[in-house]
Amino acid sequence: MVIPNAISILVTYHSGQSYLKACLESLIQTVREKDEILVVVNNESQDVNQVNLFTERITYLYFQENLGYARAVNEGVNASIYDYMVIADHDLVFQPNWLEGLWAFYDSDPKIAAVSCKVLNTASNAILDYGIAYSDFNLGHPFMDLSIDHPLVQSNCISQMVCAGGLLMKKQDFLDLGGMDESFGSLYTDLDICLRLKERGYLVGAASKAITYHFGGDFSLIKGAYKNASLKTDIKGAFMRKHANILEQDMIDYYKQSAKYFEKTFGGFSKYFFCNMMNVANPRWYESVVQAEGVERYDRIERASGQRDADSIGLFEIIGYDLMVLGAPIAYFVDRYVSVKNNAFWWSQRRDYQRDIVIDRNANVLPLLQILKGKDN
Repeated sequence: MVIPNAISILVTYHSGQSYLKACLESLIQTVREKDEILVVVNNESQDVNQVNLFTERITYLYFQENLGYARAVNEGVNASIYDYMVIADHDLVFQPNWLEGLWAFYDSDPKIAAVSCKVLNTASNAILDYGIAYSDFNLGHPFMDLSIDHPLVQSNCISQMVCAGGLLMKKQDFLDLGGMDESFGSLYTDLDICLRLKERGYLVGAASKAITYHFGGDFSLIKGAYKNASLKTDIKGAFMRKHANILEQDMIDYYKQSAKYFEKTFGGFSKYFFCNMMNVANPRWYESVVQAEGVERYDRIERASGQRDADSIGLFEIIGYDLMVLGAPIAYFVDRYVSVKNNAFWWSQRRDYQRDIVIDRNANVLPLLQILKGKDN
């Protein structure tokens, strides 16, 4: 494996200087002296535009306006000097040998045109992004919240889409696509790039040995104005229309992997009472997917928890006393499997949860016991 002589690393920055400092320090410590580190500073505030950290090593491109993520990336690419580039957010903190891990996967197959890092949650040290999949109504993050050492996230992953969590591409490939779609602003722009590459016959993926932390990635913490629900709905509609002919319902493939791992590691499935608390348009679809993998149902209820992708929900408040004392095993369907953990009253009363399982919308199928032990494998 020979990494190109030098690579351009493009960091987009709007605000949050502490995050930027951590990001740049991690880059300086983990890349080569000859690699270009270019920061695209874009903010209408003159005070923010005064940022000048590590100027002996970092090149800055200043815009006294809010460009939006897509345009900021495009400006950075146009100003970059090398043939290969890595696109990075300012709140990523890269771990040793990440660049080598990215390049090894990228260089392993001529059909691979873009590779992202394995992105970790700064709060839990667990998977945040390791490819993005589609399930008809929404996009999911396969294996999100699994531990960094879980067997399902130890191999390089070819995926339909990946986030720009340190996204390695050839500059000319990016330019040939016309760059990021600036009409999307700061949403779905990286996924749009992936699907346009797919349309041209290329592959994208996430590298298992390229590790970075993302401070702004946890759904429970995202408060940014650019994530406004109405705005996101509008842009998602445009994104889905643009890629209607190329998007594949590939989330099923990840459920198959999870179910296979479950049976191999924990034994076969039982028959369960389905408690579906997902906040999705198609909750029964997730039930049908795991049923096809051997998870049997004898009855069900459907009560959305009320908050999409919450990291904690109240089981007693949502599904009540009668199910807490139910003698049969329960299959809990939730947005994130970690959300069931903080329910001490539920587990300490008459609930016999030894055979309960949890299924979430990110293709995780896990025994409840393992989750309560703080383990997933």
